Amino acid sequence: MTEEQKQGEPVNLNDLAVAVSAIDIGSKAGAFNGQDLEIIGGARNRLNALVQAAQPKEQEPPVVDAEVVEEAAAE
Repeated sequence: MTEEQKQGEPVNLNDLAVAVSAIDIGSKAGAFNGQDLEIIGGARNRLNALVQAAQPKEQEPPVVDAEVVEEAAAE
């Protein structure tokens, strides 16, 4: 372990995404019983919401008004 790891590194988005994936894999493998699934599933959904909210949004191209473009070209 490096000195940085001993001191503790902050949790990042990739860590949260890995945790969500680990929960999904464990669930598919039957690692959780029925009572646990509600609690674990809720935590998984909250973690996933954080990851999704932090992802950059795709920007739509700006809407161009054809009349404005034609007027500008005519000037």
